[in-house]
Amino acid sequence: MEDRLAPSVPAAARFRRTMRRAALALPGLWAVVPAGQAYAAAPTFASLPMLAPVFGLILIVAVVALVVALNQVLSARRAIAERLRELQSQLAILSVNAADIIVLTDPMLRPRFVSDSVRKVLGYGSAQFGSLPVERRFPAGFEDHLREQGNKRETIRHTGPLDAKDGRRLWMEALSTPSFDDAGSLTGYVHVIRDVTASKESEARLREQEIRFRKLISDQADALLVVGPGGDVRFANPAAAKMFCAEVTELTGMRFGIIRREESPLEMCILYDGGYSLAEMRVRDILWDGEGCTAVYLHDTSSRLGIEKALRESEERYRMVAEYTHDWELWIGPDGEVLFTSPSCERVSGYPPDEFRKNPALLDELVLENDRETWSTLLREGPVDSSEAVDFRFVRRGGDLRWVCVSSQRVYDEDGVFQGTRSSLRDITNRKNMEMELRHKSLHDVLTGLANRDLCLDRIQRGLQRAKRRASFFFAVLFIDLDRFKIINESLGHNYGDKLLKQVAERLTHHVRGMDTVSRFGSDEFVLFLDDLDSPREAIAAAKRINASIRLPYRFDNHEVLTTASMGIVLGPVFDITAEDMLRNATIALHRAKELGGDRFKVFTERMLDQAMQRMSLERDLRQGLANDEFFLVYQPVLRMKDRQLVGFEALVRWQHPSRGLLLPGEFIPLAEETGQILELGRFVLQEACSTMAAWQEQHPETEPFFLSVNLSGRQFSSLDLIEQVRSIIYKTGISASRIKLEITETTIMEDAENAVEKLRRLKNLGLTISIDDFGTGYSSMSYLQQFPLDNLKIDLSFVRLMEVSPENKEIVRAIVSLAHTLGLDVVAEGVENEQQEQTLRDLGCEYAQGFLYARPMPADDARRMMLETA
Repeated sequence: MEDRLAPSVPAAARFRRTMRRAALALPGLWAVVPAGQAYAAAPTFASLPMLAPVFGLILIVAVVALVVALNQVLSARRAIAERLRELQSQLAILSVNAADIIVLTDPMLRPRFVSDSVRKVLGYGSAQFGSLPVERRFPAGFEDHLREQGNKRETIRHTGPLDAKDGRRLWMEALSTPSFDDAGSLTGYVHVIRDVTASKESEARLREQEIRFRKLISDQADALLVVGPGGDVRFANPAAAKMFCAEVTELTGMRFGIIRREESPLEMCILYDGGYSLAEMRVRDILWDGEGCTAVYLHDTSSRLGIEKALRESEERYRMVAEYTHDWELWIGPDGEVLFTSPSCERVSGYPPDEFRKNPALLDELVLENDRETWSTLLREGPVDSSEAVDFRFVRRGGDLRWVCVSSQRVYDEDGVFQGTRSSLRDITNRKNMEMELRHKSLHDVLTGLANRDLCLDRIQRGLQRAKRRASFFFAVLFIDLDRFKIINESLGHNYGDKLLKQVAERLTHHVRGMDTVSRFGSDEFVLFLDDLDSPREAIAAAKRINASIRLPYRFDNHEVLTTASMGIVLGPVFDITAEDMLRNATIALHRAKELGGDRFKVFTERMLDQAMQRMSLERDLRQGLANDEFFLVYQPVLRMKDRQLVGFEALVRWQHPSRGLLLPGEFIPLAEETGQILELGRFVLQEACSTMAAWQEQHPETEPFFLSVNLSGRQFSSLDLIEQVRSIIYKTGISASRIKLEITETTIMEDAENAVEKLRRLKNLGLTISIDDFGTGYSSMSYLQQFPLDNLKIDLSFVRLMEVSPENKEIVRAIVSLAHTLGLDVVAEGVENEQQEQTLRDLGCEYAQGFLYARPMPADDARRMMLETA
């Protein structure tokens, strides 16, 4: 404690005290002598002051030595670490930037190291490449090749294809160097994998060029000899062998002689067994197999005189052909002068050859102005394509318009100097007129002379394109269909139908402008394209004028015909639409006008398109509904009016739509009629109704007096197999034919009354009851009613509902009842909804009725119970 508090104690004294404390604290340092001397060596308090300096000095030396050693070790470690970082950096740079892939593997080719350059060469990361199988890391066949080499202490080279990550097929060369330990055991390989694709492709191109070169030498017509410095033949092509009448092998090694360059070209005579040849020799210095040699070209000139003679004869024949050919042969020089013109020019143009030689500009003057620029370019410069022929309009001397077809070819001499344009001109006026006539016929209707569908669509499409370029471009498409044309055509005959169409075409043309297009699409359909209107109102005004014009009487021979038209209108501009879409929309609007009774026009709206799409969807659903058994029957009672007793039922069809719910006949029967699916639906209704009545008949014989009415559609009644279909259903179900009543609309049987009479008689012969449905809505004549084998007339519900509010309808009902009784027929009234209607019908003598007053349509089980209760 005193030492700690004495700051002035000398350093030597403090050191001695420290050493004494260290000596006392470390007694083991004194026990290093033999055991027998331990006591003598043990320190005593008396000797400690003397030994302290010595031990302190020893400790200082030891500490200094230890510090120096540690510094050396740390310096060495820092140097090693710095060198290691430097090597790692260099290795990383080498790994990334090396052009080759460096791979270290064990003897089994398992990777220990993969350079980052693999990404640049093959597209793989190092780890990804290392995980690939051997056959995808090395060129094809590498592993087998390495196995064949065994444990040789030399670098192994192997080249083969290898796929990169992106699928490219590369050629890679692998240089694999084995490594061994001190005991001579294989420890692994160092692989350098190099992309040699470019080298491979260069080799392939070089081989290809060599093949082409040899083929070129072998195939050329002139003889070729390669002569060495000493005059010996080093190479000869097949043409040389032919010229010397020897084999190529015989020529090789022969002495040709020393050639002096100043003698080239040189005419020479070649002698061979049996004859000689004349040749023109040319020589060139070449390098052949690394040695300066001479290439000798020999061109056979033996037949030159004969060729020159043949050429003169050929030129003479050509001149004769050119002068007497039917076409006009013409040669225009580079400066526009007429170098040659054949005598046929007078037949084509009306001018003799001298006129064109004196005045070359006459050619341009004959061509119509609109064609003149193209004509001038073609005759003086030739066509871009030598096979191209161009048609021009040509005014012949005297003013006749002619068409000529011109084919031209640029002419060059042997040195490639342009010598002008050689042309042939053929008069094609007759052919052109025929083509234009055929084109007109292909784009116009034969009967009316109006534009046909193709031409109309083209005009509409052009209008749509103009609308895109002009902000306020208005146009309209009018789709017109004549009302009741079929009746006129069939009643008066097709000849009068054609006359009517011609007069309609004339009226349509009269009420449009010259720029508008009137076209006939087929039968009684016409389409008008009103182009470049001032406003959409102009199209509506035109439609009104056209409808009023069509209503006027048509007179031909002793006949006067009246007709009207329905019209669908699409107003432009509209965008992002085609001409076909325009016609579709006009057709949709036309159908809407037809549905409203005809003799009117409707302008297309997007709502109409939506309705049409819904109709298409319903048509598709109708087809699927028939296949999926979504239709079923309900039965509406028919009662005797005098006592309200049940006498039978009418079978009515319903559709349980999967998404729209229950649909009544008015929502799908018209569509089924239009699409023809009514045939399948009608067959289902008849089959189901007969099967149900047959089951009632078998289970409850007491229900025999009751009948079942089934409606036949117009298309169903018109089908050729109707009789056989009904007969088959009656036979298969076992129903008594007398219990089935077929209801056919008045309009249906009057469409072809004569055939309807025969068909109704055949149905009647099957034992069926026949009833006319919706009587009063058609146009039956008394003569046909008397011929029809009928049992009942059915009054349409439209008359029944209006009896009490319209005296005229009540009188119509009275007349129908009276007519039916006169013909010996019973009357059934439908749509009876209140007792007042019932009383009126009873007073008028109507026998039977059905309607909501008595019962709504019901399921089959309810109908069966109602029959049993009545029976």
